[in-house]
Amino acid sequence: MPDRVRIFVKDNGIGMSTDVQSKIFEPFFTTKVNVGTGLGLSTAHNQVSRWGGELLVESKPGRGSVFCVTLPRWNGLHAVPDEGQIPVVPRLRILIVEDDAFVRRSLAHCLKSQHVLTLVETGTQAIEATNHNEFDLAVIDLGLPDVSGDDLARLIRNRLPQLPLILMTGWSLAENDPKRQPFDAYLQKPITDPKMVMDAIDYALKKSAE
Repeated sequence: MPDRVRIFVKDNGIGMSTDVQSKIFEPFFTTKVNVGTGLGLSTAHNQVSRWGGELLVESKPGRGSVFCVTLPRWNGLHAVPDEGQIPVVPRLRILIVEDDAFVRRSLAHCLKSQHVLTLVETGTQAIEATNHNEFDLAVIDLGLPDVSGDDLARLIRNRLPQLPLILMTGWSLAENDPKRQPFDAYLQKPITDPKMVMDAIDYALKKSAE
């Protein structure tokens, strides 16, 4: 395959069953307990696919695993992936307001390599953070322990009217629900793909700039 490049990565670990192999590229799937977020292989698979490549695995229990990454050969002219798949946004200072530790950890895993994050658990902590720091974007959970996310968004909006705000919730809200009114974008839990987060950020930035 003269127009393709293949990279093989092999380990001598415990290997994987056929059932586990069928799930390893799914977001948040993991066989480990209290280690990682289950987004590593999903993110790698999405990134390789974004570059027009393919990520495959061969494994048997007790015999380790072999991962094969196939990528188009670089011709020196165009090294930019298809921007229609995953939005590219500038490096941002992002405030994340979420009381669930797992969701905070998952969002941090998705975003920390590209953005500067401040993670808090309550509305009170969020107000304190905005008093002492400048942010380019805020992601706010609806069900916070001390104040509802939409009330917090209104408080922040009154002080920082230009700050893009994303509502994050596991509740299904209609487009005309008043809880959505103070926000620029909507992020539905569970977050099953990092692209969901990037799409919401891209939309919020564009909406706030209108």
